Amino acid sequence: MTTTCNPLRARLWFRYREPINWLIAIALFAPLVYLLQISHSMWTADGIAMLIAFGAYLLLLRKRSIAIRCTNPQCKKYIETHTPWVCGYNGCTNKRAYDFPFIHRCQHCEAEPKAYKCHHCGDLIFLAKDEQKFNYATCLGFWENMMPQVDEHAVQMSEQEKAIQIAKLKVERAKLDVNLKSYSETLDPPKPKMRSADEDLEAFMRDLLGDEDAARKWEAKIREEFKGDPGEMERRLLALRKWTINRTR
Repeated sequence: MTTTCNPLRARLWFRYREPINWLIAIALFAPLVYLLQISHSMWTADGIAMLIAFGAYLLLLRKRSIAIRCTNPQCKKYIETHTPWVCGYNGCTNKRAYDFPFIHRCQHCEAEPKAYKCHHCGDLIFLAKDEQKFNYATCLGFWENMMPQVDEHAVQMSEQEKAIQIAKLKVERAKLDVNLKSYSETLDPPKPKMRSADEDLEAFMRDLLGDEDAARKWEAKIREEFKGDPGEMERRLLALRKWTINRTR
């Protein structure tokens, strides 16, 4: 059995639920006694009626749940107040929700939540007129279920795409660096390195006497290598002179 009531009146309804249940049981007991006395003795009728009324109280009335409706116009779903919940004041877990629903008080710290976060849409359902928006009660496991599930494949794909984008940026950066260097050399060409006087004189003498120096070195080498063969020495010296003449023309 479920009784649906206005969220602002739910706490009051819970406080009077017990005496109302007893009144219902007593109201059930009285006509039962009258009906049973027609066919049974007074004591038998009283016993049967009491057993039926007390059984109805224990099995039906005492465990009768109270429900509220979400105040969000887009939701308006029913919420049974014996849902296991977490206290917003100290984070206490309330699993004995039939005896300590969120419309009553916390089983552990005795705090009375003034709002409940709907476990269907996530909006606050106010249980008091001051509409306090903090220290509200939540369904046990609400935040775990609200956390998005991580798709490992999507994470790997995202990392690969990120690596590809970084590689593309590096390639573009390298191209820009090459183009920038080319433009810089065009606008401001590098100046030739100035040689010292010794380096300049050495280069001049090498250009002027390079062939003669090479010829003298080869002539000395031929005379040393073929000093035991005058004929071959002469033939090679003639070839060296011919090369020298051709180089000086």
